[in-house]
Amino acid sequence: MERLSITDYSTKYHISVSTLRRKIKANQIDYSLEDGKYMIRDVPPQSPHGRSDSLDDHSKLLSRDHGDHLDFSTANLLLNELKEAYSTILKDKEGQIVNLKSQISDLQTLIQVLESENQRLKFSLGEE
Repeated sequence: MERLSITDYSTKYHISVSTLRRKIKANQIDYSLEDGKYMIRDVPPQSPHGRSDSLDDHSKLLSRDHGDHLDFSTANLLLNELKEAYSTILKDKEGQIVNLKSQISDLQTLIQVLESENQRLKFSLGEE
């Protein structure tokens, strides 16, 4: 069975790289580590509901016509999947914000130390 790099798999199946990395970390996807790179088995991803996650499948579900009404169970399934994806992305972004705030704090401390050292050096050069 052929294996794809994370970026190739991401492009082929329209799944973000961060989602793939999360699935690898959670051991939810068949992968191997080759020369320091994660390689994913080239099979379509499966959702928790046993359906393929590709955009084509969602389009097919939406295009089914039952008279003049959209199949509400399908619409609800898609809505729930979107909510889950949104929640996951939101949690990721919140984690990134916390990390960035920590980095900003560290950089502000570094600036204070460097400015203090700069003043000390200016003062010591002024005395000579």
